[in-house]
Amino acid sequence: MIGICFLDAPQFSWFHILGFAFIMSLTIYVILDLEFPRLGLIRIDYADQLLIDVRQGMK
Repeated sequence: MIGICFLDAPQFSWFHILGFAFIMSLTIYVILDLEFPRLGLIRIDYADQLLIDVRQGMK
């Protein structure tokens, strides 16, 4: 869709090029952050502690 819209444009729109690059980079970062939840900004340490507490409660 983007390529078809800009096909007849006389010059490139840097706003759209940089916006597309930013959104693609953000999407890839979020996917990788969710793939490795103990390393990135999205953390699941509280879930680990909850599982430890439940396991200790079973003993």
